[in-house]
Amino acid sequence: MVFSFPFQTQDQIKRMLLCGLQAEANPEIRRKISDVVSELGLGLLDNGAWPDLFPFLFNLSDSPDEGLRISAMEIWGYVNMNILNNYGIHIRGWVDTYLFLFSEPSPPVCLNRTSMI
Repeated sequence: MVFSFPFQTQDQIKRMLLCGLQAEANPEIRRKISDVVSELGLGLLDNGAWPDLFPFLFNLSDSPDEGLRISAMEIWGYVNMNILNNYGIHIRGWVDTYLFLFSEPSPPVCLNRTSMI
């Protein structure tokens, strides 16, 4: 489990996951990376151990790459209850991101909207 790793190792794992998510072209692999980011994020957000995750997701949600926007939706959908319960300070950005992504005209992104709910 990541929590037992030294801080430097945890930080490196988080950075590698986010970089890998942005760099991966294969949608199936990117989906699996999104799943890992979601699970890890859910565990780390509760104790504030991943402050870079929300800004990363906001940027990913605004990416010109539709695959990255889909990944953002998948992750947002997984951690959204945690956001509502614990991160009220980010609600405005979260709402703006949802509104932006729900107005997305790209069919593949549209198909993934339900993962956010």
